[in-house]
Amino acid sequence: MNLTNIWGSFSYLSALFIAVYIVAMKLPRKKLFPFRLLCCTGVVILYKCCSDAFVYALPPDDTVTLLSRVLDSFLLYCLSLLSIGFCFECDFWAMLFCSTAGYCMQHMSQRTYLLLVRFISVSMHPLLKALMLICITAGYYVILYFTMIRKADYRGTMLNNRIQIVVSCIAVLVTIFLNSFAHRAAIGFPSVQSYIMVFSCLTALLSFYVEFGWLAARKAEIEKSTVLQMAEDDSKQFQIEKDIIELINVKCHDLKHQISALNGVIPPDEVKALQETVNIYDSIFKTGNHALDIVLTNRSLLCEKKGITLTCSIDGQPLQFLSDAEIFSLFSNLLDNAIEAVEQIKIPSKRLISLTGQSTCGTFVIQEENYLLTAPQFENNLPLTTKQDKRYHGFGTKSISMICEKHQGHCTMNVMKDIFEVRIVFPMVDGEAKKV
Repeated sequence: MNLTNIWGSFSYLSALFIAVYIVAMKLPRKKLFPFRLLCCTGVVILYKCCSDAFVYALPPDDTVTLLSRVLDSFLLYCLSLLSIGFCFECDFWAMLFCSTAGYCMQHMSQRTYLLLVRFISVSMHPLLKALMLICITAGYYVILYFTMIRKADYRGTMLNNRIQIVVSCIAVLVTIFLNSFAHRAAIGFPSVQSYIMVFSCLTALLSFYVEFGWLAARKAEIEKSTVLQMAEDDSKQFQIEKDIIELINVKCHDLKHQISALNGVIPPDEVKALQETVNIYDSIFKTGNHALDIVLTNRSLLCEKKGITLTCSIDGQPLQFLSDAEIFSLFSNLLDNAIEAVEQIKIPSKRLISLTGQSTCGTFVIQEENYLLTAPQFENNLPLTTKQDKRYHGFGTKSISMICEKHQGHCTMNVMKDIFEVRIVFPMVDGEAKKV
C-alpha cells in the first residue's frame, strides 16, 4: 500500500462521514456526544485499515478486487447508519435518510473531481489533485447545505413516508454499485467511462433533491393540516368565549337592576363603584362586528391583568366578509403574539399595543404595533417562532397569512428598531371588501 492508496482511502472515508454528519447534525444529540463521536471515528478508521489490508492481501484479480471494493462501500454505508444511531436521538428512518443523503453528497463530489481530472489533459502534481478534490468536495457541501439542508426539518413526523425513503435509498445504492461494475467493464473506452460518471453523478444529485423535495412537501402538508386544525379549534374557542361573555353580560344586566334598587340603602359612591365593576363585561368594545368585539373584550381584560395598555381604534363593520371563526383567528393571533412579546418588557412606557383598522383608498387596512425585546428572524416574510420546538409553534402567523391570501389581501410583518409591525390590507370594491 503506497501513499496514493492511503490518501485515496482517507479522502473517501473523511468525505463520506463528514457529509453524513453534516446532514445528521440537525438531529438531537445523545448524552456524551463528543465521546460517542470519538468512538465512532476510531471504529470506522480501524475498520478501514483492516479492510484495506485485507483487499491488498488478496490475489491480484480484478474481479475479486472490484467485488471487495463494492462490499467495502456497502459496509461503510452500514457503519455510517449505525454511527448516526449511536450519536443522535433518532429512529431507523432518520438514520437511513441521513446516510443516504450523505452518500449522495460524497458520490457527487468524487465523480465531479474524477471527471475534471479526466478532462484536464496536462499531468497534475498529486498535491494539486488533492487540493482540487478538497475544494470540489467543500464547494459541493457548502452549496448543498445552504440550499437544502439548512432549511430542512427531518425530525419526527417529517420522516414518516418510509416508502419514499427506501426507494431513494435503493436508487442511490443500485446506481453507485452498478456504476462500479459498468466503469470496470468500460476500461479501454474513456468516453464511455465519462458518460457513466456523469450518469451516476446526476442520479445521486437527483436522489438527493428528491429526498429533500419530499421532505419539503411533507413539511408543507403538515403546516397546512396544522393551520386548518387551528382554524377548527379557533372556531370552537370563539363559541366558548362568545357564550361566556353573553352569559356574563346577561348576569351583569340583571345585577344592574339589583344595584339600582340599592339606591338610598347604601352610599351613592358605593353604588357607583358597584355599577362600574359590573360594566366591565358589558360590551367594552362596539366596533360594529360582534365577533371582533368578543376578541377585543377578552384580550383587553388580559392586557389589564398583565399591566399592558391596549389602544384600539377599528371599524369592524367592513369586516363582515370574514366569518366569525376567521375574525377570531386573525385578531386573536395578532393580539396573543403581541401580548406575549410585550409582557417580557419591564419598562412600563413600552408595555403598549396599538391596533387600528380603517377603510382608505379602496382598501381596508389593519395595523398592529407593539414593542419587543429581541427582533425575530424571518423566513418567507414571516417571523420564525422563538420557541425551542419549532414543530409545534409558529403557526399563528401562517394562519394570519392564509386568511389574507384567501380573501385576496396581503400581510406584511417587519421590525423597525424595537417596534414590531403587522400591516394587513384587504381590497375593497365600492366600499365593500371582496368576497370569496
